[in-house]
Amino acid sequence: MKDSERTLFSNLFRSNADIRVAMLCDNEFVMDSRIYREATTLVKAGYQLTLFAVKRNDLPESEIIDGIQVKRIFDQRLFHFINSNSYLKEVAEHIKNYTPHILHCHDWIMLHLGVIIKKQLPKTILIYDSHELFHSWPRHYSSLSLDIVVKSWIVRKLEVLREWIDRKHIDYIITVSQSIADHLNKYLNAKNRVALIRNFAEFEEITVREDFVRNKFNIPVTDKVIVLFAYLIYRKKRNIEQVIDEIGNRPGVSFVIFCKNGGHKNYFMSLIKDKGFTNIYFHEAIPADKIVNYLASCDVGIIPTWNKKHLSYWLGLENKLFHYIMSELPILASAQPEHKNIIEGHKLGVCVNADQQGAYWYGLKELLKNIDQYKKNVAGSKRLFSWDTEKNNLLNLYNRIITEQFSAYEPMSKLLGIQSINFNNTSFKECVRCVFNNDIDRDIYFNESGLCNHCVAYDSFISKRIIKDEDKSRELELLINNIKKAGKGKKYDCIIGVSGGLDSTYVAYLVKQYGLRPLAVHCDNGWNSEQAVKNIERIISGLGIDLYTHVINWEEFRDIQLSYLKASVVDVEAPSDHAIFASMYHVAKKYGIKYILSGESSATEGILPESWNYLKFDLINIKGIQGRFGTKRLETFPKLGYARRLYYKKIINIKYVKFLDYVNYIKTEAKKTVTEALGWQDYGGKHYESIITRFYQSYILPKKFNIDKRYSHFSTLICNGQLSKDEAKRLLSLPIIEERLAIEDRKYIIKKFGLSDDEFESIMNAPIKKHTDYPSFIGLIRKYRPLINLIKYIARRRNSGVYEIKRKNCVAVLINDVDLNNPDTIKEIQIINSLTSVLIISTREKSRPDEDTIQGLFVKRIFENGFDKQSKINLYSDIIARMGFEAIHCFGPEMIQIGIRIKQLNKSVTLTYDITGFNHNNNDTKSACKDQEDDYISPLMKRNYKKYVDYLILLDSSFSKINSSAIVLNKRPLCLSLNNSQDPFDLINWDKSAVKLLTLYNNIFSRP
Repeated sequence: MKDSERTLFSNLFRSNADIRVAMLCDNEFVMDSRIYREATTLVKAGYQLTLFAVKRNDLPESEIIDGIQVKRIFDQRLFHFINSNSYLKEVAEHIKNYTPHILHCHDWIMLHLGVIIKKQLPKTILIYDSHELFHSWPRHYSSLSLDIVVKSWIVRKLEVLREWIDRKHIDYIITVSQSIADHLNKYLNAKNRVALIRNFAEFEEITVREDFVRNKFNIPVTDKVIVLFAYLIYRKKRNIEQVIDEIGNRPGVSFVIFCKNGGHKNYFMSLIKDKGFTNIYFHEAIPADKIVNYLASCDVGIIPTWNKKHLSYWLGLENKLFHYIMSELPILASAQPEHKNIIEGHKLGVCVNADQQGAYWYGLKELLKNIDQYKKNVAGSKRLFSWDTEKNNLLNLYNRIITEQFSAYEPMSKLLGIQSINFNNTSFKECVRCVFNNDIDRDIYFNESGLCNHCVAYDSFISKRIIKDEDKSRELELLINNIKKAGKGKKYDCIIGVSGGLDSTYVAYLVKQYGLRPLAVHCDNGWNSEQAVKNIERIISGLGIDLYTHVINWEEFRDIQLSYLKASVVDVEAPSDHAIFASMYHVAKKYGIKYILSGESSATEGILPESWNYLKFDLINIKGIQGRFGTKRLETFPKLGYARRLYYKKIINIKYVKFLDYVNYIKTEAKKTVTEALGWQDYGGKHYESIITRFYQSYILPKKFNIDKRYSHFSTLICNGQLSKDEAKRLLSLPIIEERLAIEDRKYIIKKFGLSDDEFESIMNAPIKKHTDYPSFIGLIRKYRPLINLIKYIARRRNSGVYEIKRKNCVAVLINDVDLNNPDTIKEIQIINSLTSVLIISTREKSRPDEDTIQGLFVKRIFENGFDKQSKINLYSDIIARMGFEAIHCFGPEMIQIGIRIKQLNKSVTLTYDITGFNHNNNDTKSACKDQEDDYISPLMKRNYKKYVDYLILLDSSFSKINSSAIVLNKRPLCLSLNNSQDPFDLINWDKSAVKLLTLYNNIFSRP
């Protein structure tokens, strides 16, 4: 957007003042810091916001708080589920009179109220701000009578059902952690309209450093003060009991719990008194404006929550984490997913596996070794984890809503000649690595380090899919040999596409250097520039390559391109790309050639926002758009739908190879090479060899779609190390194309299309459409999704047992990477490794390489976050089953799910479930084992044990009695107890355990 246009727009809609927002909250709006921060941010951004809250006798029904218009209209009938519907309809009438453009509903009760209003005002945008994962949020039933517990359970089920029914009316979702966002996206079918807005605290400098806590409780200066900051504390929910047991009466440590009266505070006070712990104290709740100064007088903040049973806890991101950061406290936390991402990712403290005895105590000792460095890291991260940074996500969401939803702005956008307006000028944010920002890409988002999603995706793709530099020469030699072997006795052994551009020219040059016999295929769509024609002639004559040119019927192709322009979709070049691919495959089939060598380079073309292009093989979409806007039948146009492409690839076995992925492709060096060797001439822009492509990228995309593809090209080169960010910005400051050439292209193209200036401007000003607004392959998939899922299910069932043992006497150990820090676990694996070959397959960690060696044991880290989803379980199980191990040794409940699926795919494999790491911190071993069974062994898993698990390895023999239901059901039951001591805190007797383990695997490998 030009500066003049942006200024004009800002004057017309000054600070979003025409947008009315009704924010609904289910409390009195007194202590809710999240709602307060969001509301004040929107008010400061200029939105016309009214906040509706719950009445209270000592609070006014109407007041203005820091610019927020507060209306307290709800009474206690709001919380009576059975009778609340009629009451909600009553208050909905009151709110409807404000005619809000946006309903911002905090939590599930307000969601239902918002749905009632939206049914009466269907154009209103409904935002569901979910502060937790409601359908997996536990109720605290203690001290309630049985009838109240039953009623509460039934009401909760109905509330969850109502939230699920209301989901179809939600336009956008806001939530508090990335894990919950991913879960809600699937559970509520949010279609990627979930915004992450975490509960970051306001940035606050520490003004007072006094020993408030030490002075209050007379704690010695030699003691380290560990603090747990909470609103209310409850039994058996946040693992506080384990922390108390492990820290109680430890020398040199004092433990302070900040919480208000209520909950189960009295229970914990009695527990501590009964155990005789004298180093644990309770501090009353702190006023909000004093939290940072009080916490700063402590040494370490602790987050003990370890609750796998309730996803809301397990996937959550607790507010206390950000209070600790603002107070510059190093953090000791349980290793829940979101805790690890922030604390370990930024080195703010230590995360521990709470299933291991003494985890918090040993974790604390580890943290105290480097406490000064952790303090420095936390202090340096304060600004990153403050509301000053996070509020941009809220503003970006509202900007996106205005851009996408409000048709009232469309006439003004047309008047300005702008079709995609982005309001991010007040909250501009740019990636720390590449040049992408939220002004050029409205769907962009950033991680905690400030890296954009495009860079993260690029890094992931490169690490998994691109051939490593040290392997490229070997892989290239193998590819060349395969091409020559497949083309033996034929005139040509490969197809190369030539357009006259740099990439395809360099491929042509390379294949001749490697002694291949290519047939060059060129698809002439009528838009070649004179320079492109000359470059193609230089390539063909200079390299002595035969050329096959497919000339597309101009009248037919012109009609298709006009159809795409009239359809107002983003990828106007899709028909050209489709025809190019189709031509190469058709020629390969005609001449019996098995390899198509493409000029694509994953390393230099790996970044492109999804909304900037469309599928090239969607023939349904091409036919749908042509049928809607075209005047001619597609009789000679080269066609290559997904079905025919599958036939070419799988039946005829034509391989499409990105040849530049096999070489170290440096664009500047490649340009120099082809210029000197062939006399090739540059065009001044990527894909500018085609006049229509040049006009499309330099005029249509920027003007109509607010897209500048140079951001994509330059960002990829930055990530690939071929361009600096400063140089990219300098290039972006230059015009996309020379003004003279732009004027000439516009006149030439309008004339060649047979359009008048008015007709062309009408096309440019038409409302933007999605490709899926027309018939498409994606639409077909969505329509028949249930049938496709059924076919996949049948295929999985039929595939059961399809793999065989390939690696005799070889064991795959499946384990979480964090458990490899346990020396006892390493010893156990070393015992197995002394008898046979062992490969450890573990979860991936940011700070560790994908392949590693730990004390002589080879480790391969392949499991991503979220591998507990069924789709990921199937994927990883299939990969490991193909390797053909004779035995699978699984540590823990997550890994046994993968192990069971491997057993389904390879019935000959021996499956061992090792749960020695899951011993509870409880002196009553029988009780601990019973808890273990309840937490980790569901009825479904017990049935799977019966069918698939061959051996179960336990910590001690008492455990086997409790878990007998999971053992005696095995076909060859064996309870292997590794601990011969009655005291679970004693060290494992490794001499005896080694004999048992070796005997077990001797039996496995000696079977016929």
